[in-house]
Amino acid sequence: TLPAVLLLEGAAALSPPLHPNWQAALGQLDHVGTAVTDRYLWTQLAISGLALQGHYEAGFFALEAVSARSHATANNVKRVLAVLSS
Repeated sequence: TLPAVLLLEGAAALSPPLHPNWQAALGQLDHVGTAVTDRYLWTQLAISGLALQGHYEAGFFALEAVSARSHATANNVKRVLAVLSS
């Protein structure tokens, strides 16, 4: 989906500090009042990536631990609960 990102966001998407949203966030305050800096944004980006990777790893671990039918049923229940809770 890299071509889609390049089409929609342009080349700035490949270098976050060049993206207009990155520049607009600098100097702002986050939800707890911490000043947003380059270091803060890189840290948040890394934490987000690690959390997503952990989510994928947990999913594969669960898939190995249960049958495919149980996994599919639990996944559907998760989706219904996510829709109902939002």
